[in-house]
Amino acid sequence: GSGTNSGQITGGRSYNGAGILCEENSTLTVNGGTFTGNQASYYSESYPHGRGGAIFMNPNTTLTITGGVFHSNTAYNGGAIYVEGTATISGASFTSNTASYCGGAIYNSGTLTFNGGNVSGSSAPYGGAIYNTGTYTMTDGSIHNSESTKGGGGGLVNIGTVNMSGGTIREN
Repeated sequence: GSGTNSGQITGGRSYNGAGILCEENSTLTVNGGTFTGNQASYYSESYPHGRGGAIFMNPNTTLTITGGVFHSNTAYNGGAIYVEGTATISGASFTSNTASYCGGAIYNSGTLTFNGGNVSGSSAPYGGAIYNTGTYTMTDGSIHNSESTKGGGGGLVNIGTVNMSGGTIREN
């Protein structure tokens, strides 16, 4: 496993997980810290779409984020985070993240629990803030002022399962 406490990961460039790439069967714990200006982008003609500007999680991985700032990260899918494993986010701030296709801040195809924090000012053609094809649970926090530039869902696009027992999705 690995972890980061109040560090900075800035300006990373890679195909997947320009800030951090979580390989299968790994665990990552983030307590605070700042992820800024990381870009998951073009790799080759065969793999043209980068995922997870700040963090990319392969299947069978676990991510726990408590606090921290994810600002101005970019990717094809999942401007800040791309989840294929299991992630829990509490108290983090996601601002001005962008995806050129889906999930301006977060793309989830695994299991994501959002226990507080905020997502704002993010954009993508589909799912300005969050694009969900897995299981997304929201118990607290706010998704606001994010934009879908093509297909709707400025706050959230859901093609999977959403469980919402708290929090707000507004002004998207």
